[in-house]
Amino acid sequence: MFARIGTLLFLFVLFPQAVHAAGSKKGKAQVSFHLQADLGDSPKMVYPMMVSGKRMNFKRMPEIQTTDVAGYRALPSKKHEGIYDIVILLKPHASKRLQNITNINRGLYMASQLNGRTGEAMLIDAQINDGSLVIWGVANAEDLQTLAKAFKGTVDVE
Repeated sequence: MFARIGTLLFLFVLFPQAVHAAGSKKGKAQVSFHLQADLGDSPKMVYPMMVSGKRMNFKRMPEIQTTDVAGYRALPSKKHEGIYDIVILLKPHASKRLQNITNINRGLYMASQLNGRTGEAMLIDAQINDGSLVIWGVANAEDLQTLAKAFKGTVDVE
């Protein structure tokens, strides 16, 4: 047992960049949408976010994630130069799940994340039937390249 630990420590000293990259998903698109947490949810299972000047908690476990994405469409943000808003197009099974989620959770917020960065949270005010969600104001040129490698999509340039 000590030999294994010693060997691992020796390898980590020789190849520190391998330790740093362990578990890294650089170059892969990460898309997720998280529902607003309930008051009774464990603090370990939520993360905080400022929404309209108010601190809200969102569930760490996403309702919609990368495996549910069929494609995307990028549009230049009207608020920030060099930033894009991303319309995420869902697979049919995820689209049906989104219909149920948005029907049941009206009045709650849903936060978006792209490659680990949180976008703006949106209020669920109606059932979403078209199978698309938007990540507002976080995508840059590097994100567009990552998305292009992962999914079919388009980029609209003005």
